[in-house]
Amino acid sequence: MDEMTRRAMCYAVLLDASGDSESKLGPVYDAVSPLRLSPQEEMVECATRLDLKVDDLMPLISRHFDWFAKLDSSVLIINRQSTIWPKKLEKSPYCPRFLFLWGDPTLLLKPMVSVVGTRKPSLEGKHLAVETVDALGKAGYGVMSGLALGIDGVAHKEALRSGVSTIAVLGTPLTESYPAVHEDLQKLISEKGLLVSRFFPSMPTQKWYFLLRNRLMSSLSEATLVVEDRDGGGAVSQAEYALGEGRKVVVYESVMENSAILWPRKLASKGKVLVAKKPSSLGSLLRAGRSAKPKKVVETGQLSLF
Repeated sequence: MDEMTRRAMCYAVLLDASGDSESKLGPVYDAVSPLRLSPQEEMVECATRLDLKVDDLMPLISRHFDWFAKLDSSVLIINRQSTIWPKKLEKSPYCPRFLFLWGDPTLLLKPMVSVVGTRKPSLEGKHLAVETVDALGKAGYGVMSGLALGIDGVAHKEALRSGVSTIAVLGTPLTESYPAVHEDLQKLISEKGLLVSRFFPSMPTQKWYFLLRNRLMSSLSEATLVVEDRDGGGAVSQAEYALGEGRKVVVYESVMENSAILWPRKLASKGKVLVAKKPSSLGSLLRAGRSAKPKKVVETGQLSLF
């Protein structure tokens, strides 16, 4: 086990002992890290400052070691001091202390656009996702998504088919596959693209991990493009977070004018949303960064209740 893996494991042990409280452990760890201690010394120093008994950590070390040993030998672990650490993450309040990478880590240096959307897309939405990936590839962008069912899966598969760089940001540790039907797709991306996870292999997946996954995607991307989603969907939540970060959010004009959903106009009311007429215009739109005002839509009686 190399030094970075030991550091990540020791942090996982401390996090476990702290009741999974990043808000409690994080500031202490950040204060201790510059001391340039060994992983074990770092863990002991943090435990002392957190009033944790070192003897109580020993059973946890054994359990976490077993889980970290399950990581594929090709997995690369990086922290904020690593030379390839994405600088985009530094201003995020949800910036992790470690990232787990499987695949081509140089893709972190390539401009990426998050292509996200509903898990139950329409046929038109699937076609639009395919055209979006192709257009982004031609414009020099890679495609990032969350490996979920629906639009995410379509985006990854088209990127692999057409040779567009793709990154899958997981809501689980790298040792798991979710959804299970995307296990083969996940493996293929590890071979031809890049898998990214902020989650330790020893931590059981929680529902709220997928919210952190979306926030990480937003922070790693040049822009978030929502192909198709329902009101209150996860892709919309990511777009809202992206706007809060001051990052670009893109929707298609046809989606913006759809009176059956509220989220496009709600997004536009919260910040600068770029509106694309068609996939072929994405390159120029992203480079220019201009937003277009949505056309006035006729609200239905149901929508007027909001």
